[in-house]
Amino acid sequence: MIVEFDEAAYLAAAQASDYRKLVDLQQLLLADLLADASDPAKIFAALTETAARLFRVARVGLWLFEESRERLLCLDLFLAGRDSRDSRDSRHTTGNTMHVSEAPNFFATIRSDDLLLINDAYTDPRTSEFVRGYLPAFGIGAMLDAPLHVRRRLYGVLCIEHLGGSRRWLPWERSMASSYAEIAGVVVQQVASRSRRPTFRDLRLS
Repeated sequence: MIVEFDEAAYLAAAQASDYRKLVDLQQLLLADLLADASDPAKIFAALTETAARLFRVARVGLWLFEESRERLLCLDLFLAGRDSRDSRDSRHTTGNTMHVSEAPNFFATIRSDDLLLINDAYTDPRTSEFVRGYLPAFGIGAMLDAPLHVRRRLYGVLCIEHLGGSRRWLPWERSMASSYAEIAGVVVQQVASRSRRPTFRDLRLS
């Protein structure tokens, strides 16, 4: 019998800090995401959409460092529509870039390899570089960014963005973000398994 991934059970395990259950559910989620490993676009879209539902946010982006590590390039950015119940109002984009010169403080924080919890993106010094541009342009009020590892090396970041005002990220959401970033790292590695060193060029969706 095939057991499918249960989002409600995953949320419940995260809230209860039931890590053994989380690991079991991670395996099911990975199996679901990699069911059609021949279609990277479909895999990354499913990854960001699932994260948006789990964290109840309208924006989730999967970003990868290019080889020079001077830019982040977007593998997939999911934008939920105004009506979260209607998937037809949602969309995906890819190919966006962010250069270190645009936000050196933010890049330094990401490279520290720590989970980045921003309850108020307008007052937190780690996101001060986005106050006049990125944040108001998209209505972002809070951020939860988790480092993405491939073969034990930092390769990118999973950006979970809350629209509206500030948001106090709960301890279980912090744990779930780390857990989900592990899944994202495995997905990226599997998709690029034919490459010795996966890069954005290997994973591009064109």
